Amino acid sequence: MVILRVQYEFYLLVFQKGEKVPIFTGLGLGFLFSWSFYRADLFWGGGSGPAVVTLSLMAVLIVTLFSFRDIKRTLTHSAAVFLGIVYISGFLSHLILLRQMAQGSALILFLLLIVWAGDAAAYYVGRSMGRHKLYPEVSPNKTIEGAIGGLFGSFLGTLAAQFTFLPIFKGVDFILIPLLVGGMGQLGTWRNQ
Repeated sequence: MVILRVQYEFYLLVFQKGEKVPIFTGLGLGFLFSWSFYRADLFWGGGSGPAVVTLSLMAVLIVTLFSFRDIKRTLTHSAAVFLGIVYISGFLSHLILLRQMAQGSALILFLLLIVWAGDAAAYYVGRSMGRHKLYPEVSPNKTIEGAIGGLFGSFLGTLAAQFTFLPIFKGVDFILIPLLVGGMGQLGTWRNQ
């Protein structure tokens, strides 16, 4: 249900109020897509469920494309509905797969910890020492100093996880994981500033 709520909020950001858009079709397909991660055994023996569901989504959106008269708006609406299904429901559904792994709950907590630590560090370092704008056209408040502070915060989050609840990291993991996850976390928050 959380995934559907996030997907619905995404649609509220993208579409104007009162527009004729198949939002509930997108939510239904997003639920089906998430369900294929949770119960992969129900989708062709677990082997091709997400791929088949993705192809089904594309087919439904193509049908939707030819159901409306204004081709330009319909194309952008269909693309946005499809993006909500794949980007929101698809990506967040990977948390289901992560949870099913050994130490899955700890891995999810770790993921949240390093993103939150990176965001907090980026905010405070950027507010106190930020002088050079990172990418003002996309996010005018983000600075290079804040981005570097965010990566350092993600590194500290990785160290905290290693010494408290998830002692699995070795060698280069301490550098690569904070860089990858912290960097992607910063990219994901650019539009929020």
